[in-house]
Amino acid sequence: MKLVDLTHPIRSGVPSYAGGSAPEFTPRATFETKGRMSTTIAMGTHTGTHVDAPLHFIFGGTTIADLPLERVAGMATLLDVSSLPCSDRIIDPQAFNALAESFPLGDIALVYTGVDALYGMAAYSAQYPCLAAESVRWLIQKGIRAYATDAISVDLMDQPGFENHQMLLGAGIPLVEGVNNLKSVGRDRFFFLALPLMLAGLEAAPARAVALLDLE
Repeated sequence: MKLVDLTHPIRSGVPSYAGGSAPEFTPRATFETKGRMSTTIAMGTHTGTHVDAPLHFIFGGTTIADLPLERVAGMATLLDVSSLPCSDRIIDPQAFNALAESFPLGDIALVYTGVDALYGMAAYSAQYPCLAAESVRWLIQKGIRAYATDAISVDLMDQPGFENHQMLLGAGIPLVEGVNNLKSVGRDRFFFLALPLMLAGLEAAPARAVALLDLE
């Protein structure tokens, strides 16, 4: 079995998106002072590669701690939308439908925009494209297990409504945002795993995402 890490490193002082809180690492013990290392971390639940549970947008929805892990683990199909035509950063739905025509029922959808290379820069929050609402509805009809993307969000941050969030989370479909390194996997379908921290009562949590290859 081979594992490919698909997670962005979380670095002190580097916010995941414009307006987000930057993680802070505060030493509580060092080898010089106490002969050991211990650190306090302060960061938002949507930091780096993370999972959104329905509670993020759905009142009374499933929390991240109660999210069934089976929803964020399973066979996944990569949808490379990085070269598809866009209008105002919304991917043309006809072009997407042609790309995803043979998408397997029940797979995790891995939407690759190519923006992961910009992580940590202002452009990461400003230049990513999103699927049109009709394309998201099409994926929901395909019974996707989860929706994962290298972008920081499944919606444009500067548009009100967050329709894609509302549709996906309303259907009980978790989101894995900020996935890294997807193109290095070298194949279009593989076993994907993104396990969020078990934060009781909350709407999201950072996760370690991996591709598991050659499982036979």
